[in-house]
Parts: sequence; structure tokens; C-alpha cells
Amino acid sequence: MVRLQVARRLDMKRMFAIWRVDPPWQPVTKKGQGQRMGGGKGAIDHYVTPIKADRIIFEIGGKCEYAEVHDMLRIIAERLPFKAEPISQELLEKKAASEKWCEENNSNKFTLKYVIQNNMGGCHRFLSKYDHKWYGKYF
Repeated sequence: MVRLQVARRLDMKRMFAIWRVDPPWQPVTKKGQGQRMGGGKGAIDHYVTPIKADRIIFEIGGKCEYAEVHDMLRIIAERLPFKAEPISQELLEKKAASEKWCEENNSNKFTLKYVIQNNMGGCHRFLSKYDHKWYGKYF
């Protein structure tokens, strides 16, 4: 669906799109409706591509400005089955700088990373393995 939208809205004479994700490769199985429990795993229903947070899905290049393609990227981001946002190199640099500034100017020494690493309040009992890995950065 998204590939069709990109092909439909992209001016092929001036622009091109580079897809940064692999094609669907992970099978998802499903059992038929009304079947009883047991009997093994169901048949393959469709294939998916797992995508992690903060991943670039595709890039648009060529003779174009960000302001030109922003509306197209916004429409495509709305049609994806997860939260996505159109972003440029300048916005990425600005976001990284603001995160770094917030980290450096934080007056509270009890950050989530500090709390998780020191098991304050017995938080290891109710935190997921992703909180231990990313310290609450990705939801």
C-alpha cells in the first residue's frame, strides 16, 4: 500500500526513493476459525518485516527540497500501521542536540537509567526486558 502511494506521488523525472527496510520475510501463522485447541501450529497466513523504533523507512532524493516532499511524506506516514513522522537531516540533528542538552542540564540525579541500574524500589520486579535494555527511551 505504501509503495503504491510513493510511486503515485513521486515525480519520477526529478526524484527517487530508496527503501531502507527489507521486504517481508518473517512468516505469521494463523489457525482457521472454529478449530479446537491443539493440533500443532497453523499454516502461514502472511509475511511481515519487523521494524525497530527510530528507524528510517525510506529516503527521497534528487532535485527536490524538504518543503516540497513534506506533505507527501506526512500522508505516507499516516498510512503506516505504526507511529511515523517525516524528518530531514536538519530535524535529526536538532533532535539529537536537544536530547544531549536535556541530558547534560538535568538537575535530577535520579534518572530512569540510574533507578533501573540500582534497582531502586525493587523496580526489577515489574519492568520489562526492554526497559532494562533501553532504559525507557522507546515506548
